[in-house]
Amino acid sequence: MRVEEVRAALGKPVRFRSVKLACDSVYVLTGCILRRGTDGFYYQAELTRGRTVIVAALDDIERVQAPAAPRITHQQAHNAYDMLQGACNRMFVTDDPAEPARLYASALHLVETIYAYARGRFAEKEV
Repeated sequence: MRVEEVRAALGKPVRFRSVKLACDSVYVLTGCILRRGTDGFYYQAELTRGRTVIVAALDDIERVQAPAAPRITHQQAHNAYDMLQGACNRMFVTDDPAEPARLYASALHLVETIYAYARGRFAEKEV
């Protein structure tokens, strides 16, 4: 990565590749550090993932291209709606104390699917 690209990449995922460390992982770029060494000034990148912080050479990182969001069809959104209703109904009748947490996580995913469909519909109208 070049220094000119750092501002646009701050707070976004980047790929850290180091042959020396045998590492090829995705981290979030949280900072750029200017240091003075024996050969003059050089830049380093501060990368984080969870509680892990890595300081790496700027040459060892590159931007990660976000994958294009898959287009949700009307049928997929309707299926998600039906499954959401089923998950809500199941919460009322379950005897397993761990099941409501699983149903809640599933319901969040289903709502995200319906929301993605709605956003996609309005994005098509704007074009």
